Amino acid sequence: MLNIHTTLDNNLLYPIQNPYNMEDILFFDIETTGLSAKTSFLYLIGCVYFENGTWQMIQWFADDMNQEAAILHEFFEKLKHYKRLVHYNGNGFDIPFILNKCKQHNMDNPFTLIDSFDIYKKLIPYKKILPLDNLKLKTVEVFLGLAREDTYSGADLIQIYANYLGSSRYEKLHKSNSPKEIDNISPNSCSKEIPSSKDLLGILLLHNAEDLKGLLSISSILCYIDIFDSDLYKDIFQHVCIDITDSQEIWNAEIISNTESEICFLELRVTIPFKVPKSVHWENTLTASIDGTYDNMSIQFIVASNNVTLKIPVFKGELKYFFNNYKDYYYLPKEDMAIHKSVAQFVDKEYRVQAKANTCYSKKAGIFIPAFGELSKEQFKAEYQDYVSFIELDLSDLKDSTLLYEYFTDCINYICHSKENKSKLTY
Repeated sequence: MLNIHTTLDNNLLYPIQNPYNMEDILFFDIETTGLSAKTSFLYLIGCVYFENGTWQMIQWFADDMNQEAAILHEFFEKLKHYKRLVHYNGNGFDIPFILNKCKQHNMDNPFTLIDSFDIYKKLIPYKKILPLDNLKLKTVEVFLGLAREDTYSGADLIQIYANYLGSSRYEKLHKSNSPKEIDNISPNSCSKEIPSSKDLLGILLLHNAEDLKGLLSISSILCYIDIFDSDLYKDIFQHVCIDITDSQEIWNAEIISNTESEICFLELRVTIPFKVPKSVHWENTLTASIDGTYDNMSIQFIVASNNVTLKIPVFKGELKYFFNNYKDYYYLPKEDMAIHKSVAQFVDKEYRVQAKANTCYSKKAGIFIPAFGELSKEQFKAEYQDYVSFIELDLSDLKDSTLLYEYFTDCINYICHSKENKSKLTY
């Protein structure tokens, strides 16, 4: 068994350790000769941990087929000193694979007392809105601009490991002098010439090392999940209760005119306590026909650096408020409005008809914005069958932190989970 230790110059780009300390977390990744623990071999386990102010990497490598239990034992001894185990799809593959190996080697379950943190599982609920084609580790790395020297897949390494074993055995049998013990092996040592066992070992270690270092860097993708967390904005908008002057620096709301059209926007800007790796722009289309001007309105959600901006279309004009219990109302065609039966009794029968669901309304002129949640405000529509509802916007609402918080979180929740409308994503 080989034990390779390396000091890294990488940094953790997301506070994945919370609520623990940096010294309490252990990143890990494994390499195997297949997907099934029953028919495959575990030949490499790599870990990254924080010690004495720097990130350290250790890799346990089985340089023959009899050392699987040995590398498992070394990993389990290391694991005992940590509180959180961080991985990418480890819950789906690495951990089940190791547990099956534990049964084969009569070893106890080493994961019972540790918090398992799977970055991949954290991303799955947001896969439709993340700026990624898929959730493969290398896809995340490409989006974040992380370069790899390694060009092999895990599947490629199966043959490379087999070649390593063959080459190593050949060298031991046919060289007159026994090869020296491999010293100072670096994950970056990959020969471009005909590969020796040392060259092949370098390829195997490099792939695992870049997966491990990638875990430190790709953790920043979790920032995009945090921006959809309502608790983040609750703290921000509640800050107004502490210092109203300072609050204007971390959130602001105003109506902005669009010089290219008659449409105005309510712009909500929030400063968040972290920076996203890359700027991302979500655009969600709302279909509502209001005088032809407001067809296919768009909600824009823009994240750049440590700023989050919501741009909401504002409608200035007349909308309808539809009463729920239409059977208790009469519709007055001449006035184009509905009135309750208790009042309609004073109107001649020739001027009234029983209201229907689509004629049971009153009309109101004002400034309106789309509604997305269960806000206490009355909701209006252009027509009864419209999917989009609106709430009236008073200019004093732009200073109401509680209302803005509710509206802000309702909007991003809609963008995040809407099934009726597809988001347009640019970055």
